[in-house]
Amino acid sequence: MEIKKTAIAGTLESSDVQIMLSQGTDGIQFDLESDVEKQYGKAIKATVADV
Repeated sequence: MEIKKTAIAGTLESSDVQIMLSQGTDGIQFDLESDVEKQYGKAIKATVADV
């Protein structure tokens, strides 16, 4: 899949998730910054890797 422009989905309210996708040259890079990373970080990263 080719990403043609940067896209953002989700919200930062109530510990929800906000995702931003943009075109890059180094494969997939994933940074997680979340107040609930200790509880859900592994599950979020696994879901992103599956997609």
